[in-house]
Amino acid sequence: MNPTADAPLDSFWQQFYEHRPELEIFNAHSFATALATIEPDNHQHIAPLHQLGLLCISGDDATTFLQGQLSADVNALAVGQTTMAAHCDAKGRMHTNFLLHKVAEQHYWLQLHNSTAELECTALAKYAVFSKVVIKNLSTQYACFGLESLALAKDILAHEAIQTGITKLAVEDLLTCIWIPRDKLDNLLEALEQTHTHWLGSGNWQKIIMQRGIGFIEHSISGEFIPQMLNLDCIHGISFTKGCYTGQEIIARMKYRGSVKRRCWGFSAELSSFEITQLTRIEAIDQFARCAAAGAEIRNSNDQVAGQVVNSVVNSLGAAHGLVVIKLSMMEAEAPLHLCWTDTQGNKLTIPITLTPPPYAIPNN
Repeated sequence: MNPTADAPLDSFWQQFYEHRPELEIFNAHSFATALATIEPDNHQHIAPLHQLGLLCISGDDATTFLQGQLSADVNALAVGQTTMAAHCDAKGRMHTNFLLHKVAEQHYWLQLHNSTAELECTALAKYAVFSKVVIKNLSTQYACFGLESLALAKDILAHEAIQTGITKLAVEDLLTCIWIPRDKLDNLLEALEQTHTHWLGSGNWQKIIMQRGIGFIEHSISGEFIPQMLNLDCIHGISFTKGCYTGQEIIARMKYRGSVKRRCWGFSAELSSFEITQLTRIEAIDQFARCAAAGAEIRNSNDQVAGQVVNSVVNSLGAAHGLVVIKLSMMEAEAPLHLCWTDTQGNKLTIPITLTPPPYAIPNN
């Protein structure tokens, strides 16, 4: 195992992967190995999502508190429903974004990138001083798995051994995840044996989600983007009718009085386009992954900054897939764009990228 220092695996996930030879860790993600049974016509799969964290917000004022903090309409969320949402600072910049799930009355879960879990706890706590709410980080108590399809989720939830321990978070047809107490993992594995399901790695799952135009703020880019830049207005992550919340004035002004000049698109890149020089292939892939990491710059041929990486996955073959927030004016120029990163020796590394539009319509503002 060789997860990066930025995303170490805890003991639970280390033991999980040690017992799953069909999955291997590479560059902080897991990938299906040759031992994985993947049938082309079988679209039922499950993926361990160690990159995700879980927060719990509860208490007498939980709904009111979150309604005044988040971009989504918390009041409109029914028990058992999930929506995309973001938590912003006063300038409308996202601390982070997440799936918001209503577990029960005055009880909510936030599913977010694990690197932002503590950051978000701190950001929410600043506003919670005068509210009757409790904020907890449950990331080390639960484990997350991504499912495809919704039918598979229903089959697993129907299994008697885990009915009381598992919670499903789903946003339309975009993504479905389940959270299960870590001490009930064996129950989940037992339930899977009764379904026609194959394992995917976290990297495979992340690629699918990014292809659907869904990105999540990582620690290195917290405070960089307003919600529209990650297209949250296209996937029901922003309510423009709910009233005031932190950052709402800036976000609303961007919609009604201006235009969003940066949007989230997909990208891909190949190691074959990277100048390897004297590096070994392993060293080259490591450098390549750093060029594609969250926060890395996108530049044009005139060395002007065109955007930043949001999320990415780099596999052992040297293929990168991800999401970038890109300046629309740079795309209109149709000039070649590159990933750019400077190493510790001051060498500037560049890799050509190919951009792909998200699979949903983007409004003019």
